Amino acid sequence: MDDMLNKAKEKAAGMSDDQIDDAAETLKDKTPDKFDAQVDQAADWAKDHNDD
Repeated sequence: MDDMLNKAKEKAAGMSDDQIDDAAETLKDKTPDKFDAQVDQAADWAKDHNDD
């Protein structure tokens, strides 16, 4: 799990908040609705930590 989070953080680095939101929407379109809240949570986390 840590490896997956680290890869996501690397991918999000340098992305604007709008790009992160677009990626989250694309992911939500491709996954079951029951995961939408987790995708939104991950996107919020990525935006919060994007400047780290």
